Amino acid sequence: MGMPLSKGMLLAACLLLTQLCNAQSSDNDSLRYSLLFAKDYYDACEIVLWNPYTNISLTLDRQTACPDELYLSDDSPALFTIDEIGIHEIPLNPKDRRPAPVSSPNLSYLTHKDSLTEGLSEEFLAYVEKYRLPDEMTPVAIGYLDDHRIGLHAQLHLPADDSFNILLARHDESWKLTGKRHCQRWEQDCSFDELPGHTVGFWPYETLNLWHQTVKDNRYLVETGSKNANNQFRQADQVTHFFAIDQNKVVLSFTTSPSEHASMDHTFSVRLQIGEVVDKNLCEGQCSANLVDRYLLVQQFWGGTLEVIDLGTGSSVFGPLRHAIWIASSFD
Repeated sequence: MGMPLSKGMLLAACLLLTQLCNAQSSDNDSLRYSLLFAKDYYDACEIVLWNPYTNISLTLDRQTACPDELYLSDDSPALFTIDEIGIHEIPLNPKDRRPAPVSSPNLSYLTHKDSLTEGLSEEFLAYVEKYRLPDEMTPVAIGYLDDHRIGLHAQLHLPADDSFNILLARHDESWKLTGKRHCQRWEQDCSFDELPGHTVGFWPYETLNLWHQTVKDNRYLVETGSKNANNQFRQADQVTHFFAIDQNKVVLSFTTSPSEHASMDHTFSVRLQIGEVVDKNLCEGQCSANLVDRYLLVQQFWGGTLEVIDLGTGSSVFGPLRHAIWIASSFD
């Protein structure tokens, strides 16, 4: 599955990690972020932790191919992957011992159908049965429960964008159903409180979005401005951030529009200009864009390239990434 870490890598880890994932989100002065990412190479996939303030990287794992998904546990500095062998735990602090893999649970919908459909109306079930549902439920979170057992949240999407959800806990070398939920479309939180975690594809830090007011704390920001950009389709604002990076004037402009289904804004059409040298569109449609220091993690929706852009140069720091997320860290 993975390769052992060398002494040199462990020394690099000491420089990179200080109280990783134990930062207090209410203390913005001490809150810092690391980039956790997976990148495909010709013959391998590397899972890496990168400190943007020191430019020090630590390779946490090497695999023959990048996993379909990475799962972060909010309550412990650990990353999880799942494959045909089972569930693998990768400590974010390489000083921690890496546990042996554990077998995966049975995620067949038919196995859990009776429990999931119990108490639902016959009318609703008849509607669902009209459609061809996936045979397997999809893992959406893996981590540790309050009692220190490994837990897994799996989900099955239904025709009207609602979903069946189950929580499984590993118990005596097997898995036990400990929770279930039927979530409606646009329901804001369909997680289980007992299992605080999410996929790397879910970016939980709203304060890192370009439109969030905390951008004013960025050390490179000079000023910011916005103007109304409403049209017949939506309410929107055209926002422009002005930065001074490496003695260059950097202009980052984008459109933001409030979501109709959640208490947040959406980001569209991000454009980067650096003096008279660089003028490029980082995304032309709706995208996710999270800013840490001078680095923008950006991906256009529906298949766009996931990459980290250095606002000082306009270049992609690592090239295309398979998975990436900023995670909270506290650096002394």
